[in-house]
Amino acid sequence: MPLDIVFLADLRFPGGTSTALIHELLAARAAGLSMAVAPIQSAMLMARRPPNSDLQDVIARLAVPILPAQADVVARLALIYHPSILNEAPTRRFPFRAERVAVVAHDPLTDRAGRPQFDLARLTRLAAHHLGHPPLILPVGPKVRRSFEENGEAAMLWSQDWHNLIDPGDWPQVAVRAATDRFVIGRHSRPDLLKWPELAVAAQVYPADPAFEFRMLGVDDWVATQFEPWPGNWTRLPFCRDGVKQFLAGLDAYAYYHHPKWIEAFGYTVLEALASGLPVVLPPDFRELFGDAALYADPADAAALYEELRLSPALRERQGALARQRVAERFGLDRYGARFAALMGCGLAAARPDPALTPTPLRSRIVPRRPDRVMVVTSNGVGVGHLARQLAIARNLPTGVQAVFFSLSRAVRFAAEQGFCAEYRPFHRQMKADVDRWNQWFAFELTEAIAFYRPEAVVFDGNMPYTGLITAMHAHPGVGRVWVRRAMWRYPDEVAAQSAAAFHLVITPREVCSAADPGHDLVADEMLVPVPPILSMPAADRLSRAAARRLLGLPEDGTLALLQLGAGSNFDMSLARETALDALRTLDCGVVELVSPARAEAVLPTFPLHHIRTVFPAFLYQRAFDFSVSAVGYNAYHEIIAGALPSLLVPNTAPEMDLQEVRADYAARAGWALTARADDIYALRRGLARIGGDTGLRTGMAAAMTELTQDWTGAAQAAQLIALVARTQPRVAA
Repeated sequence: MPLDIVFLADLRFPGGTSTALIHELLAARAAGLSMAVAPIQSAMLMARRPPNSDLQDVIARLAVPILPAQADVVARLALIYHPSILNEAPTRRFPFRAERVAVVAHDPLTDRAGRPQFDLARLTRLAAHHLGHPPLILPVGPKVRRSFEENGEAAMLWSQDWHNLIDPGDWPQVAVRAATDRFVIGRHSRPDLLKWPELAVAAQVYPADPAFEFRMLGVDDWVATQFEPWPGNWTRLPFCRDGVKQFLAGLDAYAYYHHPKWIEAFGYTVLEALASGLPVVLPPDFRELFGDAALYADPADAAALYEELRLSPALRERQGALARQRVAERFGLDRYGARFAALMGCGLAAARPDPALTPTPLRSRIVPRRPDRVMVVTSNGVGVGHLARQLAIARNLPTGVQAVFFSLSRAVRFAAEQGFCAEYRPFHRQMKADVDRWNQWFAFELTEAIAFYRPEAVVFDGNMPYTGLITAMHAHPGVGRVWVRRAMWRYPDEVAAQSAAAFHLVITPREVCSAADPGHDLVADEMLVPVPPILSMPAADRLSRAAARRLLGLPEDGTLALLQLGAGSNFDMSLARETALDALRTLDCGVVELVSPARAEAVLPTFPLHHIRTVFPAFLYQRAFDFSVSAVGYNAYHEIIAGALPSLLVPNTAPEMDLQEVRADYAARAGWALTARADDIYALRRGLARIGGDTGLRTGMAAAMTELTQDWTGAAQAAQLIALVARTQPRVAA
């Protein structure tokens, strides 16, 4: 049985298009229609724009399948959810076939100056060639319909408008205030000057009259400067994605006027105000769409209409009630089933199959030819941090998405031991090779690997993308690209910031101590997607104390310290190590020194209670220990905090490292740990004496960390984002 609808959509649109798709998904589910989403990146948006989080949440809540890139699904209707979706030739085959193809036209064919908004001829050809049928155009409103008609394309239009929908139940009725000397009128939109009237018209429709207060939601600095001097009765509010209901609840009326160069295809912000039961004042050209749900006035007459509303609470109440009634009748979610049936030329019963006869959810119908594949490229680093993060993410990838590893770290054997296909390539320092020649070699090796494994996405975890990496990715334009990069940059790095343009998504795992992060990774990078801290595994999955000690071959009783000061390949930790071992031997305390697999030389025990181990992940065995002496890399730090392990933190302050000392100092001030610099023998000795000899101090530290409220789901969230990129038809990145 085919799916009813496959939505071919860009899940990154920030405004009305995504809001409309959210409600269409809700309406389709309420109508009993089976559906899936096939994501594609529109040419309208930069390649790096992240997915819309509200849309992601609804897709997850409704369990709407994201079609695997390797699926082969049949649908009754392929619904292209914006004309720009097929303004460029696709970089992959589409994972479905459709009996009918339609385009939801959220934009007019041409703007006020007659310039095309998208290439209709190309859209038609690409839809016919790649989806099997030329598309039917579904205009969202009469202005869009008129644009197609005036440009001689009426034959492509469906007979009805495909209005945006809304759930009236989500919008509480705004309370009607009695007559007031200060009448509050609002408007909201994204901060775009085309969404605003010209200066002279703004003075008419938002007059400087003390009887009126105008609250403007969605004003940035640029918009504000265009209306200087800012009138005293205008209240400027920044755009707030989650605050619209609260904003509307504080209004007495709503008025929306825009620039004459702008064609408002629909006006979802207006629909929200109408659904809230506000009297809404609009220019007359909205009457064809909203009818008697709104009030209409030319700019010169707007102030008189406001005054009439101000003096008559009864008029406001009547108009607000009528607005809510009309919204429910024309734009409610329950309109969708009949609309779909009319489009498909079938009765409503055919559009609403009996749930008892229709299997749900839809995953059983979507059987890919092979799993979608993600190739994980991890940098060399000085330890195993990059690899550990990506292994955590790989274990959280959804069913049907498979990871393969292509790493510059010798620790990649841990990926193979956990069942992943894994390959190792040496870094130029390990080969003692010229950097430029190494990049040429690495580009060749990675290009060949991508051709062999045929991944849908490449994920790079490292501080700086290599030239060879970017060259290899450019050789495969149909492959999605993700960069996972840690925060806590020591200084702004313009080269690294510019490198982000080569990727479709940049993810940064955030920090427990993010309040102390100078934010250098955010320079010129508004499209960065933060996720919560990433742990190598959930803290609850760690071995018990007894099991961990038994598997490590350690005594069941007695105090044990964990010593993990890193590989030492770029920073001298020898003084800290020797001081720690000397102090722990004096305390008659057992110590387990974790040796990185990246460390080439042999490490030997120095006294009977000094044990050497190489295990992965170290977090699995953390409960074996009473405290730790630790470097402050991203993974070690967050696992100490998540596991509430009292510690003496010794930061690696090498210039190329992240701000480990900021992490350490933050933890010390918060009462989670002690800290000492690697070259400060006196601070090291004091800290070791305290952490090793004061059980009360350790108990207090553990309690403080246990009480910390922190979301630790970064690996799962990053995995979902990476899976989405793997299943998204990508644009060719920069």
